[in-house]
Amino acid sequence: MSRPKYLLVAVAIVASTLAVAAPAGASTRIGPMTGGPCHAAVDAYWPAQHRAFAHYVVARESHGIPTAANPTSSARGCFQMLLRYSAPFYKAVGCTNAMWANATCNVRAAYVMFQKAGASPWRTNYGHSVKRSYRRH
Repeated sequence: MSRPKYLLVAVAIVASTLAVAAPAGASTRIGPMTGGPCHAAVDAYWPAQHRAFAHYVVARESHGIPTAANPTSSARGCFQMLLRYSAPFYKAVGCTNAMWANATCNVRAAYVMFQKAGASPWRTNYGHSVKRSYRRH
């Protein structure tokens, strides 16, 4: 194995160790979906005790892309909120659902939705919530 390969293996081992050993509440996000406006807005507007869940949802639903739009439904934005149901949540944060591609509006509206409904809006096709999936990882 050449020296660069050893370095990559060492970095991978350290990164996985840090992810496992991180204290509760610390961010363990490693990889290409760690930055961007969606994740920055989660850090700014979601309380610390719910951020890991929110980052997981954003990564899973939109890959952190605020302009993500599902071609087969009206799911839009960082949290892939359905437009027909999301208007009151956008209104509660001073936005409209026409502003779904604005990461700050989408993330803040998603938090209001989370306060009202918990993890249930982000249920998977398998009938369990994203929150339950997150706990297993």
